[in-house]
Amino acid sequence: MKFTLLTIILTLLNVDLNAQCNLKVKVENIDVSKKGSLKIGLFNESGFLQDDKAIAGKYINISSNSMIIEFQQLKKGNYAVAVFHDHIQDKKLTKNTFGYPIEPYAFSRNAKGFMGPPSFEDASIQLTEKGKTITIKL
Repeated sequence: MKFTLLTIILTLLNVDLNAQCNLKVKVENIDVSKKGSLKIGLFNESGFLQDDKAIAGKYINISSNSMIIEFQQLKKGNYAVAVFHDHIQDKKLTKNTFGYPIEPYAFSRNAKGFMGPPSFEDASIQLTEKGKTITIKL
């Protein structure tokens, strides 16, 4: 009996420790007159802003000036979100000849970089609960 009760308690604790989280990202200030799509990437620190190392990504057609995108079944931890409005619809952030982006972009915590993108630390959010919603303004 004691072994069974202990097993049940440990199993319940393990389930709680590995609970999955959902993240809702509300993107605001989308210029619907330019049409196109939103490309959203979810990153951990080691793969920050590397497309091929994104934890998850979505590419969706713009339907309004404010949209909600949801990422599900994430582990608790630190993440950063990058989003851009792909006017050209080539699935990459278009830049001018000087390397400056010409399509609107933004990061979680509305982090801003200086002479480049923000650091992961500046853009990071912590998922510690079952659900979280953040807002990013383009």
